[in-house]
Amino acid sequence: MIEETLQAIDRALSDANLKPDDLNRVILVGGSTRIPLVQHLVENHLGQAPIDGIQPDLCVALGAGIQAGVLSGESVEAILVDVIPHSLGIAVAMDTQMGTIPGLFSTIIPRNSVIPVSRSQVYSTMVDNQEVVQVEVYQGENAIARENVPLGEFRVENLPHRPAGDIQLEVHFDFDHNGILTVTATEKGEGQQTTLVVNDTETTRLSSHELTQARSNIESLFEMDALMAADDVELTPSELLDEAYSVLETLEPDKAEALSDVVKQVEAAIAAQDEVQTAHLLDTLTRLLDEVD
Repeated sequence: MIEETLQAIDRALSDANLKPDDLNRVILVGGSTRIPLVQHLVENHLGQAPIDGIQPDLCVALGAGIQAGVLSGESVEAILVDVIPHSLGIAVAMDTQMGTIPGLFSTIIPRNSVIPVSRSQVYSTMVDNQEVVQVEVYQGENAIARENVPLGEFRVENLPHRPAGDIQLEVHFDFDHNGILTVTATEKGEGQQTTLVVNDTETTRLSSHELTQARSNIESLFEMDALMAADDVELTPSELLDEAYSVLETLEPDKAEALSDVVKQVEAAIAAQDEVQTAHLLDTLTRLLDEVD
């Protein structure tokens, strides 16, 4: 968990186009930063010791006080800019030379966008005479939608019968100062609208019980995938990734490293829409899964 803190530091530096040498001071904020190991790792990672003149809990309270003053219209000798900490988007299917790949994450509002912000994207139906579109909203940075945090979902129904691609849906995200996300899907032909409101994008997460139940449900699907593979049914890229995740959960860490690396490379290639590299990596992934079996 502490190593994830270092990853967050690197991500923040990258977003700000800064290097550790560009930092004047390092201030640790929040009670958990009192842990000596946190202080030690941050110092080694950034090349300078964090200053100890500010209480980490007090720093949080002072920041909250300043933000409260800004929101209430007080004269504050500071400029605070709220940004979205995680990208917001929806799950989509994408046509490639290898076939349709479902479950990819399409970002509509990228992380670090200044609040308030409104963005839209236009999407099309995938099959002829499609009557329903399921809009699944996620928060995160992973190219695979289900690896991000689900925020909610809704359906746009009773779409007119048209060939695939003829029906266009404009998905509009509106994120306000209060952290409320409003998602509106509008069918551009007849103007039909459906809306979802997410009141708290930071705390809408699955409980441990829900995660366990979801994993159990997914594992039953993996068993079906295995039966299909046994019958020489070719798996789609998405199904291969699902099978790989299932196998990874059963392997010892030292034996899972090679498979985990290939899975990450596949996801990156899919996100980059590099079809040649994706095809090559999927062959490698299939071979590794066969070796595990």
